[in-house]
Amino acid sequence: GGVTTVLHHVYPEVGHSMAAWLRERKEEALRGSWVDFGFHARLRADSPDHLRELPAVAALGVRSFKVFMAYRQPGVAVDGPGLREILAAAGRIGGLVLVHAESQAVIESLEHGAPPGEDPVSAYLRTRPPDAETAAIDELAGMARELDCEVYVVHLSSAAALGAVKVARSHGARVIAETCPHYL
Repeated sequence: GGVTTVLHHVYPEVGHSMAAWLRERKEEALRGSWVDFGFHARLRADSPDHLRELPAVAALGVRSFKVFMAYRQPGVAVDGPGLREILAAAGRIGGLVLVHAESQAVIESLEHGAPPGEDPVSAYLRTRPPDAETAAIDELAGMARELDCEVYVVHLSSAAALGAVKVARSHGARVIAETCPHYL
């Protein structure tokens, strides 16, 4: 029993080579790991040079890449054109794009209607309805189908989002999804 495999999300810093960053993480893991390991690489919105490195990264054995469609903090949210570039680049190397699928536009539209004194938990829940997730999945699936890229929607949080995944798959998009126990 116990943990036998770890898939680490590697988040390269701005201005650093993704391939070099991954090589360093692999060397660290080889020195201290007692289990099998692998990596997912996060693609940052503020590091377009990383896209040019995807063939070199794939040669290191990393073909899965995490992106966020929401969260405007520096480097986090990838907008529509940026997401299209990522899907196209990943598709060319046979990569899988892991996507935190929430519509930033839906979230921001709901953030402007905050009641005075709303507590942070209530505000978070109010600004992330199932529509924020389904809108993002619809956008993502359309691009994935057009660019022939496989996408993996991570931590699906609603039955409506599962419905959006099913519709996307019925239209030929290569979309897979997973959830977390707390959403069930």
